[in-house]
Amino acid sequence: MLKLSERDLPRAARIGEALAHLGYNEQILLSMLGFDSPVRLAAAEQAAHADKLAGTGSLGLVIRLFFLEQAVPRAEFQRLIEQKLANDLCALGLVEQDDKRVKARVLLVPAEDRLVAGDRYQKLPADTSVEHVLSVNPPARFLLRMALRQPARRLLDLCTGNGIFALVLASIADKVVATDLNPRALEFARLNAALNGIGNIELRLGALFAPVAGERFDRIICNPPYILTPSKRFLCTDSEQELDGFCLGLVREAPQFLTEGGVLQMICEWVEYEGEDWRNRLSQWFDDNGCDAWVVCSGRSDIEAYCRLRHEQTLVPDGTTAYDGELSEWLDYFRDRKVHGIRSGFIQLRRRHGKNWRSFTSLGGRVASAVADDISSGFAIRDRYHGASDEEILALRPVPVEGLSLLPAQADRGPARLVKTRGLPVSFSVNAGVAALIDRVDGNQAVAQISDEIAAGAGVDIRAARAECCAVVRELLCQGLLASR
Repeated sequence: MLKLSERDLPRAARIGEALAHLGYNEQILLSMLGFDSPVRLAAAEQAAHADKLAGTGSLGLVIRLFFLEQAVPRAEFQRLIEQKLANDLCALGLVEQDDKRVKARVLLVPAEDRLVAGDRYQKLPADTSVEHVLSVNPPARFLLRMALRQPARRLLDLCTGNGIFALVLASIADKVVATDLNPRALEFARLNAALNGIGNIELRLGALFAPVAGERFDRIICNPPYILTPSKRFLCTDSEQELDGFCLGLVREAPQFLTEGGVLQMICEWVEYEGEDWRNRLSQWFDDNGCDAWVVCSGRSDIEAYCRLRHEQTLVPDGTTAYDGELSEWLDYFRDRKVHGIRSGFIQLRRRHGKNWRSFTSLGGRVASAVADDISSGFAIRDRYHGASDEEILALRPVPVEGLSLLPAQADRGPARLVKTRGLPVSFSVNAGVAALIDRVDGNQAVAQISDEIAAGAGVDIRAARAECCAVVRELLCQGLLASR
C-alpha cells in the first residue's frame, strides 16, 4: 500500500469522485453524527455511533468504515458499494477483507471540501515505525481555521504530512510546493491530491527548507514536529532539537524564504521558565529578522499535566513499571532544565521593510470556525496603530467591538478579563484602571478626554495618565477589542 504507480492515480480520482457523489463531506458527516465540529472519538463511542448508522445505506457504511474505524460485514459492503468503487478501494489497499468482514486500512476524513487519507488512530508503542502519518487531527484543524485565504502565487506547505494544508490551500495558489522528511508522508499526500483531483501541488522530499533552497514564497504554512518531549521516535511529532529549539530554528530560518509581504503561519509549543515572562523570551526569536511577528497563545500546561498527556498519546499505557519510569524520566527532563510550563499557540511572521512590530494575543476560547478575515484585518490594524503617534491615539474616539464582555476576577480563573466571542476569541487581562477606561469608551469621547477624567477622579498626574491610557488603548485597538471612529 502507498507505493502508487501512475495507473493508481486514476483509481484514486475515481474513488474521490464516487465518495463525493455519495455525499461524503464534512457538513453531511457532522449532520449524520450529530456534531457541530469534527471530534476524535474513543473506541466505545465509535462503536456506538456506528450502531446508530446501521441501515443508513451506502453513505452510512462509508462513515462507519473510514471515519469510525469499524469493520463492516462483507455481504453488506458488496450490496451497498458499487462494484467499480469496491474494486478501486481494494486495488489501492485502502480496505482489506476476509470471508466475513471488510475493514479500512486508513482513515479517510473529510476536511472542509477535501478528503484526506492518513494512518488509523492508534497509540504508538516503542517499536512502531517512525513513518507513521497522522490523520487530520485537532491541531491541523486549528491551523486550517487560522490560515489566510488571500490568493498567493507560490505557497509552501512545510512538513506537509498527509498534505491537508496543500490540499485545502491549493485553490488559492498558482502553485503549491509540499515538503516532508518522511517518504511515506509524501505518498499519502500524493494519494490525497489524486483523491481530490488537484494538479498544482509539487511534492519534494527533504528536511525543512533544504528542498526549496534559494526559492521564495508568498505564503508558508507549517505544522512541524513541535511536541516537547525527550522522545525521538516519531518523525511526525518528535525532533532531534533540545526543548523548543526546532521551532526556534525554523522561525529564524523562514524569513529568507518569504517574498516581501509574504507570511509564515505555523503551530508551535514553547517552554516557559519560572520568573520569566514568556513574551520576553519569545521576542528574542524574532530579533533582526525583517518581519512583523504576531503570536497567538492558545493555552498553557504545567509540566506534570503536559508530560502525562503527551506520554499517553504516544505510548501504550500498560501500567508497567517501565511506563511509569519513563514518565518520570520525562518530568526530570523538564525539571533539570528549569522549565516551569509549556505554552502552545500559533506564530505568524510577515516579511516587511521598515520598523517591524511584535504582538502577543491570548485566546479566550476555542477557534470554532475559519477566522482568516480576522487574521487579515489583525495585520492591518496592527500596521495602523503600532505606528500611530500618541497624539493620534489620544484624538481617537474608540468604541467596544461587538461581542465584547468584561468578565470579573474569579479565584479559579485569575484576574478580570475582556473577552471577545465573535471571530477570533481574544482574551485580555485587565485591572481596575483598564476597567474604568472600558466603562467610558462609547465613541463620543476622545481618549484624551477619557484619560483626563480618570486622572482627575484618581488624583494622579494628567501627563502620566495620558501616557498610560494611550498605551492601553493602542493595545486594545491592536487586539481588536476596540474600534475607532
